[in-house]
Amino acid sequence: MEEKLEFSTLQTKAIEAAEKGRNIFLTGGAGVGKSAVVKEIIRRMEAKGKRVVVLAPTGKAAINVGGETIHRFFRLQTSPQVADLYEGAKNLDYAIRAKLQNVDLVIIDEISMVRRDVFDVISAMMLNARFDLQLMVVGDFQQLPPVMVDRGEGSDKEILEQHYKTIGEEWYDGAYAFHSKAWLDWDFELILLSKVFRQSDVKFIKALNLIAQGDPQGKACRWIQSHSAQNEIKDCTWICSTNRDADNLNAENMDKLPGEKYIFEAEISGDEGCFKKESDCPVPKTLELKIGALVMTRINDPMGRFVNGSVGKVVSINDSHTKISVKFDDGVVEIPKSTWNDNEYKIVDKKLETRSKGSFVQFPVILAYAITVHKSQGATFEKANVRPMCFENGQLYTMLSRVKGVEGIYIHGTLAKKYCKSNKDVVDLYSAMREANRVDDKIKFAVKIPKEKEAPIKALIRRYLTDEVFARNIEALMG
Repeated sequence: MEEKLEFSTLQTKAIEAAEKGRNIFLTGGAGVGKSAVVKEIIRRMEAKGKRVVVLAPTGKAAINVGGETIHRFFRLQTSPQVADLYEGAKNLDYAIRAKLQNVDLVIIDEISMVRRDVFDVISAMMLNARFDLQLMVVGDFQQLPPVMVDRGEGSDKEILEQHYKTIGEEWYDGAYAFHSKAWLDWDFELILLSKVFRQSDVKFIKALNLIAQGDPQGKACRWIQSHSAQNEIKDCTWICSTNRDADNLNAENMDKLPGEKYIFEAEISGDEGCFKKESDCPVPKTLELKIGALVMTRINDPMGRFVNGSVGKVVSINDSHTKISVKFDDGVVEIPKSTWNDNEYKIVDKKLETRSKGSFVQFPVILAYAITVHKSQGATFEKANVRPMCFENGQLYTMLSRVKGVEGIYIHGTLAKKYCKSNKDVVDLYSAMREANRVDDKIKFAVKIPKEKEAPIKALIRRYLTDEVFARNIEALMG
């Protein structure tokens, strides 16, 4: 029998808003259950015969959500979407128009990594195709920002800054999707999930929230440093800010292991170009393992024996090389190869269908001596060693929020405030959303509590809640 999921008040609000046809911006910090809400919305909408398209900014993210990349769906270049490309939105390609006219709900995951110019163009395309299209964007702007690269003829930042100034629009650092004028056109219902499921320590959650806001006074950095593990955690993953650091640590530790090296090549089939780029593959095309190698799972086990981010050691490989056995803290699990599909949406007989362009078969693990912050997104770690030398907005917050508890973190060196980077516009956006949640909760609280129950409820609040700010708000509310 399928387990019935229970959703929080705000999660339920998001699900009901989607069922009512509203455009939604679903956000919240790490571990608040955004993915669970999206899955439930898709399930309910499809049960009602609604057609849902799920898009993401990167190949890996698209594969993980069973959807398609934004760029492929809308036939966009990867370079900045400047003036001449806006013409494509006005004179919409027939195939794109047909797809959009045959869909009821478009969901864009990892919205924090969608650049402003991309959101501008795809919004123009969607609204051009049909005015009543429902859009839901999901993600956390406090985490990793849109990628800006230097293409030789100027960086993306320089090209986009010049573009927006040329067309008379103000330039905002970061070029987030919410900086787009089109963001307001969608009239999103803003839903900020606040109940954290990944962590349970209230003080650690508050410290992470301060890190997300840039930790203005450095208090959260000092608190985490003093309450984290004081020595490197054995047989544990390092989270690094650069590929070079992660690759070097993985190579060094593999070289130290004795015994035979087993090499597993992914089985790739389908259209030419599928899984061509290593960065679009869910796990390495060429996976090198040894007995005793530390590995991390990259999927959630349907039987619940491990999750995305579980770490263990390879203890055996069967003779046919079709299964590996990994020893986790809870015991040994035999893991077969997994299959991932590279999907695209196509119109077939005037109906929108999901078509697999190709498949990728490989063991669902990666070497776990080290991993980058970007690759750690979406994973949950029981414990981790971290190198906190971060250089991007949201990087340190993403790094630390992967771990369930502060005692499960070892910090190499000093957790200096200079590594805690955030974008002011993002901080302001989330401060406003938190305040809106607080006021909304305060109104509901005032309406629902009968006067004769105020005293015992106030006593319970004082006894069980450690959040002093919340307690002061209750005092102000009740007098």
